[in-house]
Amino acid sequence: MVSPRVSQPLRSSGFSLVELMIVIAIVGILSQLVIPGYLQQLSKVRRADAHHLLLSNAQILQRCLTLAGTYNGGCGVVTASRDGYYALTTSLTERSYTLTATPVANEAQASDDACKSLTLTNVGHKGATGSDPDACW
Repeated sequence: MVSPRVSQPLRSSGFSLVELMIVIAIVGILSQLVIPGYLQQLSKVRRADAHHLLLSNAQILQRCLTLAGTYNGGCGVVTASRDGYYALTTSLTERSYTLTATPVANEAQASDDACKSLTLTNVGHKGATGSDPDACW
């Protein structure tokens, strides 16, 4: 006697719509958690561009004081950061200076609310404006 065959349901080898929606939901939740931290870290990294701009110009001005006896002795300062995220403004006298780096308006760093501008003086005082100035340097 021949045994009757029991038919088995056909199994698909792909993903179901429910599985796909679960994966999309997990990716969405993870991206909501990760992207803000990533953008904040990018802002911190770009602040190094401002640090370089301020410190290199401080070195130029100190050399100017050594050679010419004054900070405003015609030494040329660099007015834009090497990566282009910051612009420099200077306030020079014969015996003092204040350098201020502010984000360029059309660059990504302009949205850095924690550090709106960074300053450096001839006596080495480092300052900043923004919502978290202590984290700027």
